[in-house]
This record gives sequence, structure tokens and C-alpha cells, in this order.
Amino acid sequence: MPSSIPSQAALISNANKFSSSLDARDLRYERREGLRLVSARKRVKDCGLVPHGPVIYKNVGGNVFATGLTSCGSVWGCPVCSSRILTHRSIETAAAIEAWSVQGGYFVFETLTLPHSRKTSIREQRKAITEGWKAVNGGSFAKTHKGFGQVGYLKAIEVTYGDNGFHLHLHVLRFVSRDLEEAEIKAWGDSIFTKWKSGVQKSGIGSPSMNGHNFQKAMDPKGLSGYFTKGFDSAGVSLTQSPWNLLTKAIETPKSEYTFIWRTWENESLGMKQIAWSKGLRSLLGLGKNLDDDEIPSEPELLIEIDPESIHRFGHLGYVQSRFRRLLEKGLLVEAKDLLEANGIQYRIPAGVPFTAIIP
Repeated sequence: MPSSIPSQAALISNANKFSSSLDARDLRYERREGLRLVSARKRVKDCGLVPHGPVIYKNVGGNVFATGLTSCGSVWGCPVCSSRILTHRSIETAAAIEAWSVQGGYFVFETLTLPHSRKTSIREQRKAITEGWKAVNGGSFAKTHKGFGQVGYLKAIEVTYGDNGFHLHLHVLRFVSRDLEEAEIKAWGDSIFTKWKSGVQKSGIGSPSMNGHNFQKAMDPKGLSGYFTKGFDSAGVSLTQSPWNLLTKAIETPKSEYTFIWRTWENESLGMKQIAWSKGLRSLLGLGKNLDDDEIPSEPELLIEIDPESIHRFGHLGYVQSRFRRLLEKGLLVEAKDLLEANGIQYRIPAGVPFTAIIP
């Protein structure tokens, strides 16, 4: 029975096997394993590896999650946590859109971009976004939004990475109380861009282009929820534009410029909120309190517990973790048990689990 922890060379090799046989979840788990060799943040390196209690896999509404393992909760720097967080946010966003639609409300969709080059740091872009957004929403200009019927907004930061480095930009969904005429849309959008441009210029980053400003009525708002919770490995994100592509290159070539760039990204994106709601909007829509990424609750059904002595080895087997979850979600408990045993992972079935009877 295997007992040793995979070697560093094996981890790099496993993390690089992004073949068509791996689904999106497999890629996330394998990237997280490779990330341990690249990241400079201890909490990220410990994610899914270090226990803080019994490690038990549980069923939450048909999805299987593990409790008892350290979770870094990084939406920007961890492939596994990012997907978990954005899945939750996507459900909330869809619920908000549905609630406002039921109330007879309307939506305006907006994209705000920044001027940038490869030399433009993430910190500079974050400052520019802060200054630009302050100009758009601060002071007496807030009355302008109310004048056009806005009751609130949902704002999200999206990040891409390409030849010009990292590019931060905003997507905004404005919840409005009336159906605006096209002339009103243009007037509102133009006034917002003027303020945005002024704020961004104040940051010293340069002048944004009007071509990068999209402001229009959302004719199919239900299809917009993905814009606000778009993961780095989502279908709408080109592989060449995904920060995960940068991470893959760093994993493939440790101690290269890609590793340096990734660590810079980790450092400068720390604390950056991916999504924000205007004051009072969640209450208006009946969504309740907005939770931080590491506060998302669950009421799971117990399935299986990993033996404490096997946790470290199991934590290093990203692809096995992914396959294990998939088998559990399909109800293939026997196959899940066989997978653990084949990889030298000890386990136990907690008392009272309804599936215990089908496991020999």
C-alpha cells in the first residue's frame, strides 16, 4: 500500500498534466497542488492540506465539500477556493436579479475600464479604481443616479492577464425603478464616464478611453449573473487571458519570472474585494447580510471521514481529491472507498450515515 508523500518532481509533473481528460474541477485541484510550490503565502500553501479538526466529507444540496481542512478563502489566488466562493456569489447574484425582476424593476449594465500597460502595477490599478468609483458615487453626483431611477447597484472587479500584464476592470449592474429612454441612457452614461475619467486621472494612471465604457439597458438580465462571478477558468474567459494560465507557467518553470509575477499578484491583490453591493440593496431584495468569503455557512449531511494519519498524504493528491468528490456526488460510495484504498488513504464512515449500508 502506498505511503510516501509525492516528490516535488512528481507534484510538478501532476500539476502540468492539464489534458483533455481532466475536467475543470480536476484542473483546479491540480493547480492548487502546484501552487504550493509557487505561492509565498503560508495560508495558501496550507489550503486543503492542514487539518483543524476531523476531516469529514459532507453533502450540501447535492454538492460534496470537506470540513476540517484549512481553507485559504482566496478568491484571487486559489483555484479551489475561488471556484467555491464564486459559485456562492453566482447564486446570490441570480437571486438578486430574479427578486428585482419580480418587483417590476429594470437593469442597466455597465463596464468601466482603465488605461494600463505591462508596467502598470496592480496597486496602481486598485488606486485608480478606488478614485474613479469615488468620483462616480460621491458627493452630489449620487443624486444624479437617483434622478435616473437607480435604487442600488452590484459592482464586481474582473481581472485578466495578457501581453500587457494584469488588467483590472469593473462590471456594474444598476438596479433602476423605471424603463429609461435611450436618450436618458446616453445622458446618464456620458455623465458617469466624465466622472470616472476625472477620478482615474486623479490617481495618476492616465486617461481612460470612452471606447472602454459600456453602458446599456440589460434586455436579458438573467444572463448577466455570470459577468459578476466570472471565474478565471470560466467558459467566458480565454485561457490566454486567465491568471490561472500565468500560474500554470509558474508551476511548469519554478523560480522563473512567472513565479515572481505570480507572487507579485498574490501580494498586491491581497484584501481586494471581488464583489460589492450598494447600501440597503440586499435588504430591499430580501437577501439578508452579505457574508465574507470565509463566512459562507452550510448544513451538510455527513458522508465519510479521512483518518488523521492520512490527511497529509491526501492533501497532496489534488487529482485524487477531485475524483473522490465527483464519485461522492454521484453516490458512488463503493468506488470512492476503492479510490482511497488504492492511494493508501485511511478513512472511516461516521456513525449514522445513511449510506453506510452500501459500503462493504
